Amino acid sequence: MEYLKLSGNPFLSLSVNMNGLSKLQTLLLDRCTNLEMIPELPPSVKTLRAYRCTSLKRVLRNLPNMIPKIGNAFLICKNLVEIQTMFKTRPLRSVDIEMIKDIGLFNLESIGSTEVEMLNYLTCTTRKGPLQGLDECGIFSIFLPGSEVPDWYI
Repeated sequence: MEYLKLSGNPFLSLSVNMNGLSKLQTLLLDRCTNLEMIPELPPSVKTLRAYRCTSLKRVLRNLPNMIPKIGNAFLICKNLVEIQTMFKTRPLRSVDIEMIKDIGLFNLESIGSTEVEMLNYLTCTTRKGPLQGLDECGIFSIFLPGSEVPDWYI
């Protein structure tokens, strides 16, 4: 099987045996609104599309064959926080506190319950949440609210 269209199905996850579909090239998952995770897929997959998978949080697959096409693969997936080996967002409170202290950024208690509005260009969605850390291609970034550099950073 080279083409598989599962769009609109109510499942929570795909079978972990998807890797057995060694000839699969195209997987369409549009509007699978209960889907929370996409497991490891065969390396033969060149096209993956998951428009409006509003519960999707994680994609457990390295996507080197898809990098040129990934720009619109996950539109309106407002809860997507991780594509393995590409990016992962997580609340700062779940980041290693020692790492934050070692780089001298700030005291986590001082941020309290600060929330930020985040725009995800990959999914074309925004969401509010606690301050986030972003692991992206081996670089860790922290985004803070406001338009000025805080005094404690200078």
